[in-house]
Amino acid sequence: MKNLNRLKMLYLLTFADIKAVGPEAWTSWKNTLLTELFLKASHFFEKGAVARPLLKAEEMLKTLERSLSPEIFSEYSEHLPDRYLSCYSSNKIAHHIEMARSVEQELLLVDWEIEKETQAKVTLCTKDRYGLFSKITGSMFLSRLNILEAQIHTWGNGIVLDTFWVEDATKNIERRLEQFKKDLGEILVGKVSLRDLLFKRKESNGIKQKVIPRVPGEVKINNRDSDFYTIVEVMGEDRLGILYEVSQALTDHGCDIHFARISTLGNRIVDVFYVQDEWGEKISEKNRIDQLKRTVLSRLTSREGRLP
Repeated sequence: MKNLNRLKMLYLLTFADIKAVGPEAWTSWKNTLLTELFLKASHFFEKGAVARPLLKAEEMLKTLERSLSPEIFSEYSEHLPDRYLSCYSSNKIAHHIEMARSVEQELLLVDWEIEKETQAKVTLCTKDRYGLFSKITGSMFLSRLNILEAQIHTWGNGIVLDTFWVEDATKNIERRLEQFKKDLGEILVGKVSLRDLLFKRKESNGIKQKVIPRVPGEVKINNRDSDFYTIVEVMGEDRLGILYEVSQALTDHGCDIHFARISTLGNRIVDVFYVQDEWGEKISEKNRIDQLKRTVLSRLTSREGRLP
């Protein structure tokens, strides 16, 4: 990048590129993301540093030890991954622990904050099970919720704590969130299957989309950067339901998703998944890696959604 002038030109070029996609491509969410990135990068050029990062994991644990009761801290502190501790404030983590304690009596806890007329931050807590992430993303697709960003975490005691930033262009986001919570709850207890719901609503509501990708799909799989997980990086065209299709492809290939970072940049998705196989090991067999890459790439580049 080298200097601030080039950064400004890149900002304008990115804005023009997104606007050129179509009248609906530039949203307030994308404006917020791009502006925040531009301001942080500008700060770096002007002052040589970005804003202070969140507390490191060790510092966060010390803060939590002071704010939580000794019993609760002792019960949960050893199960909180460093990656998770670096993503949230101490107040948020304390709230998440309250949710986790309630999960012993309730199968699923979901709460949300409406941040704008069409956007919300959704926090979800439940116990881990195979294929959970694809069930969550599939349920969001059923309710026509577009996932803009997500952070998913699995604690050492099997608690899943996920945060999603979602958007509903129809401005009925509260109703759609209620429907999502209902659908996911019924799917998790086995009252109904996700596949059946997808098929039924696709037929009645025209959920199935015709899409013509304008961003080339790319899938990178590596075992170098983590001692315990295979890292799957996915980049491609954003569309409603794409995260479900990708996560279902991973599940179909026996991948257990432990962590993920989901981002939407303009009309592009940039997603990173940390996965293990059915036995809790990295995916190392070359043929299996190649097949997984081909399957995920086909979901990214298909002209017609493969749902359900």
